[in-house]
Amino acid sequence: MGSYKQVRSLASVTYRMGHHRSLTTQFDFFSIDFNEEMYGFYGGNIRLQTEFLKDCILHVMSLYTNPRYKPSKVVLVGHSMGGLLARALFALTDIDKNLVNLIITQATPHQAPIFHTDYLPDLYDEINYYWKREKNDSLKHIVLVSVGGGDRDILVNYHLTRLDGLVHPYRAISVNTESVPRAWVSTDHLCAIWCRQIVLALSRALCDLTTHDSNSLDSQLSTIRNTFGFHLLNHTSHQRASDTPTKLKSPSDQFEYDVLDSDHLYLYQYTASMDKYFAFKVDKSRHSEMVIESNNRWKSWIFGCVQSRADDSCVRGNDITFLQRLSPTESPRVYLHIDIATLHQYTHIVIHVSATDNPVFLHARLFNLNSYTTVYHTPTPVDLIADFPRSLYHHVDAVINETEEKTNYHVLQLPTLHSVYQAYTAKVEITSCSSKKVLASFMRLSLPWAVGSDTFSVINPSAGGGSISLKLHVPYRERGGSPSLRSNSALLHLYLQPTCRYQVTVGIDFRKSLSQFARHYYALLPSFVIGSLFMVLCHQLFIVSQGKPCPDISTAQDAYGQPWKLALATSVIELLLSQEVISSKTVAAGLPLSDGAVLESRGLMFLGLHIILYTIALVVVRWYALLTRGMLTLLGTVMRYLFHRIFTHHTIPTIGSMVWWMLLTLGIYSSWNYCGSVGLLVTFILIVADIVASMVTFARDDRRHTMWYLQHTLLLLTLAMFILSLPEFITWIKNYRFIKTLDLDPSRYPSIVIATSLMLVRFSTDYENWYLSYANSFSPVVLAVAAILYGTVNIWRLTVLIPTVFVWVASVQSLGILLHRQKHSDTIYKQKSEDLISKNLARNHNSLSSGIKVD
Repeated sequence: MGSYKQVRSLASVTYRMGHHRSLTTQFDFFSIDFNEEMYGFYGGNIRLQTEFLKDCILHVMSLYTNPRYKPSKVVLVGHSMGGLLARALFALTDIDKNLVNLIITQATPHQAPIFHTDYLPDLYDEINYYWKREKNDSLKHIVLVSVGGGDRDILVNYHLTRLDGLVHPYRAISVNTESVPRAWVSTDHLCAIWCRQIVLALSRALCDLTTHDSNSLDSQLSTIRNTFGFHLLNHTSHQRASDTPTKLKSPSDQFEYDVLDSDHLYLYQYTASMDKYFAFKVDKSRHSEMVIESNNRWKSWIFGCVQSRADDSCVRGNDITFLQRLSPTESPRVYLHIDIATLHQYTHIVIHVSATDNPVFLHARLFNLNSYTTVYHTPTPVDLIADFPRSLYHHVDAVINETEEKTNYHVLQLPTLHSVYQAYTAKVEITSCSSKKVLASFMRLSLPWAVGSDTFSVINPSAGGGSISLKLHVPYRERGGSPSLRSNSALLHLYLQPTCRYQVTVGIDFRKSLSQFARHYYALLPSFVIGSLFMVLCHQLFIVSQGKPCPDISTAQDAYGQPWKLALATSVIELLLSQEVISSKTVAAGLPLSDGAVLESRGLMFLGLHIILYTIALVVVRWYALLTRGMLTLLGTVMRYLFHRIFTHHTIPTIGSMVWWMLLTLGIYSSWNYCGSVGLLVTFILIVADIVASMVTFARDDRRHTMWYLQHTLLLLTLAMFILSLPEFITWIKNYRFIKTLDLDPSRYPSIVIATSLMLVRFSTDYENWYLSYANSFSPVVLAVAAILYGTVNIWRLTVLIPTVFVWVASVQSLGILLHRQKHSDTIYKQKSEDLISKNLARNHNSLSSGIKVD
């Protein structure tokens, strides 16, 4: 979703940057217009558009007639579903795979579609299976970069944009815009294209890949990977990736240094007339980490050293400056976080401060991580319920009362932050400082199972501290074993100023918890709404079958829509299906995996999810029912007034029947010749007309007047069906000038089935008593269970279940009509037989009486 014109941001910035750098290679950008179609919701045209993409690439290459200027490689940049088309190009077409060695995607759902509708699940399975199969074969030369929008992209969740399992980790870069150095901001779905900081990062990477002896970018896989990794993940503060050594480099001469007596070094406003070397002796029995922060941005200033035995000098000093990272603070600073275990043979870590007149700020500290680690168990929903009602007003805990003096680093381990609906706010407040001039510090929330998903926040001294939101952008997936600091727990890293003391508190953020729940679970709600409507229909049919007035939706919900009647049952069934013994047998029997198993594999399933979503669905259905009922009542009142003014009471049913038949014919015709969504829209209007006709024709005390409550439920089901097919409707409108009939239309046959079923249902309402069986009234319950078990993720199955309800009701109603007619015929035959017998008896009696009189 988006416009092809959005490429102008990246193209213009890259062109100006290349001109500023005096590059001999010029970038040519070509954009492809996909008519802004909604491929994220409708996948019927993806194969055609992929072929179109292939033809466009071949056409662009043919434009370079001069072999001297003809490029050998093409870079594909795709936004949203355009990124999926870039990957589908290799899976669905026969294009030369060596023509592309770099794909950049922005806010593209790679793992799964946003909504599992119609053709999208099969397309994703085909494309992802191909990339998994060929990632070490025909696609091993391609580097794939995926940039997710982060917290503000409410359309595509960040975890869907990651490349985990699709591409070899060395050739895959998955990053959140909140983690991109020099950006550290979240972008919405469309802003990901023109966000200045992100555009600059991509442009710098492209310009760094230019070569002076060819018309293409550097084709070395390692160079492409390191360049984009530098600008999007591991920026060392140097201007270009080539300025940073990617491996250890040894200085040419030995150098002497001063070995510090302590594990801590703090320099503030430091100037030196000559170079100075400060050395920390590494004792791996006492030290496990080292943190260095400075405004020093020299290319080589931190070394790992092996000490000479004869004197205090390095016989081998390796440059480890490439491990430094940019700090998100306003003043340009860098920080270096070293795991001592990775420095295998080094005896010292040496910091080189060059001679300078500019004041240098630097602090460094060697420490044991266990001494500066605080384990905090965030409250779970069970804890909140157990502590109710105190948890409502007291939900802030002081995790660290006050940090130690000269502490420049502390880490919070959050082993219970494993669910995406959890959200907390960590506040860091400055309690005291030994110096008047205090620099800003920062926090970093990292998820060990999702590299590139870090979020940052600044601790501002002028504001007295700072805060950061503790929540998951990528669901936690169990890795086995007990949670450890570096593998299974979210970590909050605090990079502090050693001259200050800090207090850290963590509190529950209910507003962001609701936001997290809505972000990750809103796409699952349609199945529960449909299930709720099925339960309402079940109760209405049951009451009508007993010859009683049909209840409205609110009454039916109160009587038969409680969460424990459906949601609890489906939760138990889901729990049983999750057992390996039962799931293997169901799969062997040909049944698909339940959608709960799909959610479990994504780390999104938790106990009680069905009950929560079903309760929300009940509220949604009730409000929509009240809204539509008010509109229908108003429309019925107006039409009753107009029709009784214009037509007589006897002509209204005739006119209504004519209009109804015209709409039914138009709906079926539109579904077959244009688009199924158009037919559903006409069918929706047809039901509205039928309801209004019931209001106009029958008096309020007439039992037949209440039958429009049942039609109201069918109206909402038809509306839900139309909403599910809305992407096809929009696609048909956009392409109407090219094609009249939408070829790949998954809603065509369901709309025809619904329209035809309504005809039979309408005929059956003419009878005063419906001959409904218990099978008819309780069949929607079975379909409601199926909707929640198998339609929660795979929404396309709902487009099968809704017509099934209409067909089932219409079929049993038709059977009821036949039984009614048969019973009516039997009654008439019996009555005629009795009348004939009575007449014969009377005739015989009269004959007998006459004979006696004659005698």
